[in-house]
Amino acid sequence: MIDRPPPVQAVARADQKVSGADHKFRVGQRVHLLVRAWDLTPPAGHFHIMRLLPREGAEYQYRIQSVSDGHERVVRESQLA
Repeated sequence: MIDRPPPVQAVARADQKVSGADHKFRVGQRVHLLVRAWDLTPPAGHFHIMRLLPREGAEYQYRIQSVSDGHERVVRESQLA
């Protein structure tokens, strides 16, 4: 059997609180993933917010799940509408 490291999860540092008060979107909300020509993001489409994540630099992040295929990914707030 091959030993594999546990999956990496985004978690807040001790000094970061993820309360959702400052996030633009909420868990369960349906959003649209924006695609820009220079981004290497997946195809645009509708997604549900699964989890609010802490800031990465100046921007909040979200774990989202595709409505059409169920795949999950992490995106920046500016990538959502």
